[in-house]
Formats: sequence, structure tokens, C-alpha cells
Amino acid sequence: MTANQLIANQRKSLLLFAERAGNISKACKVFGVSRTTYYQLKKQLLKTGSLDPVVRSKPLMPNRTRLSAKKQLLRLLVEHPSWGPCRLSVRLRQEGILLSSVGVYYHLRRFGLNTRWRRLLYLEKIKAKDGILTQRTLKKFNQARQYQIKAEWPGDLVGQDTFYLGHLKGVGRIYQQTAIDCFSRFALAGLYTSCDHKAAVHFTEYKLIPGYFQHGVIVERLLTDRGTEYCNHEFNSMLSHYEITHVLTKPKRPQSNGIVERFQRTVLEEFYQKIFRTKFYMSIEELQDDLNQFLIEYNFFRPHQSLKNRYPIELFRPNNKILQQRFKKLLT
Repeated sequence: MTANQLIANQRKSLLLFAERAGNISKACKVFGVSRTTYYQLKKQLLKTGSLDPVVRSKPLMPNRTRLSAKKQLLRLLVEHPSWGPCRLSVRLRQEGILLSSVGVYYHLRRFGLNTRWRRLLYLEKIKAKDGILTQRTLKKFNQARQYQIKAEWPGDLVGQDTFYLGHLKGVGRIYQQTAIDCFSRFALAGLYTSCDHKAAVHFTEYKLIPGYFQHGVIVERLLTDRGTEYCNHEFNSMLSHYEITHVLTKPKRPQSNGIVERFQRTVLEEFYQKIFRTKFYMSIEELQDDLNQFLIEYNFFRPHQSLKNRYPIELFRPNNKILQQRFKKLLT
């Protein structure tokens, strides 16, 4: 039974209940609708003979791109798949179609052709006989799908990695334990003077799990590489105690944990490369305090492009609809 059929049956039950009870107000109170809604549904039944939801067509915006312009853009992509939005916009303007480079990129993203490799793949699909791709393209396409990291809700999959920062005078070597939620991009990080399993266990047990639990999120799976700090009895015993599934990346493939690798590049470029040129640190605690301030900005106030310019906290907090649905499934 479809969703429209379920809605129609509920509306039918409302009308039947009101007719059998002989009291419209009582029926509206029982079904939680207003009298205005009741009369609208009754009018719809008498007029159309159906109680299905009315599907309203989308309004035609005056500044929308014409279908002919979109077809022309696709034709140019087949002829020049290596061209970017700016060059495509210039060629369209020469052909009498006024479409900015931003508008071109918007349509490329909607078509799923916003990268050069996707446009080349689209060209090969168009030109290939019987839709058969070359082995080289199929191999690259399968490799791209192989490294896709999928998480359905906050805490479903958390990536963790060790990042070597360098040598701090008077302190020694500095390592960063990094964890990021693959669904919401909510990140935590801790600084240590060693990269052994004790640092990994301490960060996971005393920072990652409690930090996520404060927001109502439970870590279910932990994705790490095959380093010695993660592949040992003490670390796996700790994960088993908290009922966390340990997922390992493919050997010599950092792309398997690409989300945490990208975050470490972000924190390096936006925090460490700037702060080490403006401030001298005497202890690891001072550096950790400034890192915590950066994490607050990253999680709460920095728009994330992969989240459509939303903040990580917007998807991470347990009051969002997706997590509410997840908790509802667990309770039923």
C-alpha cells in the first residue's frame, strides 16, 4: 500500500466516523483535525470522488533556465568534456544563451557532471557501442565506489587516525589522535607525546566515547587503519567492552578513511600552520586549549561543503529527525 493510499484511508475513516456518530465536532476531535479540514475533504470527495492527496505542480519561475539551454549544455559537454563552467558559459553566450558560470555549475551538479572525470565517463557512455565501457574506465569507476564511506546516522561510523605534528621544543614529539563522525563531520582531537596503543585507548575511552555521549550519540563502528596502536589486544578489548565494532581500512589505501584524512589536512592548514607562526608554546596543554577552541569553531560555526554548507552540529545533535527515527526503530 502506497503512502497516498494510507492517507486516503485515514480520510475515509474520518468521514465514516462523522457520519456514523452524527457529530462532526467529535469526529474532528478524535482524529485531530479541524472542522475546516473536514469540510474541505468532504468537498473534495463530492467533487472528484477521491480522497487522495492533491499533488500540486511546481510553480514556473520567471528566471528558470529553458529546456533548450539545458540540452545545448549537454551537447557541449559531449563535444568538450574537459571544459569547465567558465568556458562553457562563454560558449553558450556566443550561441545566444545567457547563462553565468555559476548557473552552469549548478546544472552540472544537478546532472552529476560537475567533475571532469564524470563528464568523460558520460561521454564514453554516450559514444560506447551497446553501452559497454572500456575496462580502464570500469576499473576506475569501481575503485571510486570502493572507497565510498557510508554512514546512515550519527555514531554509525566514526573514523579515527593518528597524525604526527612534529617536534615541540621542550616537550618532544607531538601526535594528534583524531576522530570524526562520518555522517555529520563532528570532530574531536587530542594531543599526546606518543603514538602507541596507550594513547589510542586513552583518547577513545576518555575523550571520544564520553564526548559523543554528552550529545546523545553512541559510537557503533570505529574505522581505523592497520597501525600497531589500533591492532592490538588492549585496544580491541576496550572496543569490545563498549560493544563497538572495529572496522579496518584496506592495506596501503588511506582513501578508505578519507574523511578523517581530509579533516587532518583542514586542521593543518587552518590551525597549525597559522598558530605556530604567531605563538610559542611551552607545554602541550596550552596547544590543546587552542586546539579545543578551533574544534568549537569547526563543529559549531564553520559551514561544511559536503553538508551543503550546514554546520556539523546540525546533523550531530540528537534532536534532528534522522536520529529521532533511528531511536524510534531501536525502541520498537
